[in-house]
Amino acid sequence: MSNTSGAHKTDFLKTGIRAICQTPDGYLWIGTSGGLARFDGVRFVVYARYNTPTMTDDNIRGLTVAKDGSLWVATDGGGLLHLQDGHFGRLAPTRTDKRVRRLRD
Repeated sequence: MSNTSGAHKTDFLKTGIRAICQTPDGYLWIGTSGGLARFDGVRFVVYARYNTPTMTDDNIRGLTVAKDGSLWVATDGGGLLHLQDGHFGRLAPTRTDKRVRRLRD
């Protein structure tokens, strides 16, 4: 999980924002068709297939914050991701369609 700079950051932001939420620790999370970004008010850290092995699809469809402050991430073809205590976990559906279209509280 590394900080992006230069062209990667610009390319990421050009992919179009699909979801935004804020976790209790103050981070702003932005989901796009090019991955997930965390913004701390100064810089972006991008999470995508190239730097986050748990992410098998960069196309983020939705974000929601759980009552415990963890982040749930819906992807178009990589199942459901869960970020808790700085670590991503992935819940892959058992069926062949791994698209997660919506998240609910």
